[in-house]
Amino acid sequence: MSCAAYLLKCTHADAQLIPSGDSYHCSLHGSRFDLDGKVRKGPASKDLQRYPAVESDGVVIVTVPS
Repeated sequence: MSCAAYLLKCTHADAQLIPSGDSYHCSLHGSRFDLDGKVRKGPASKDLQRYPAVESDGVVIVTVPS
C-alpha cells in the first residue's frame, strides 16, 4: 500500500512541529498544518516536505532523496 511521510518541521522557521488533534502546530509563530501537510494557518506559506512511502506487512519504508 502506498502512503506518504512528512517532515514535521515548520517550513517558515524550521522548528519541530507538535501534533495537535487533527493538525500539526508550530510553537514559534503559530503556523498550523493539516494531516496532509497543507498549510492551514501562517506565517508558513509552503506545505510540509512530502516523501513517498510504502507499507507492507506492517513495515513502512520511506524514500528520502539524497
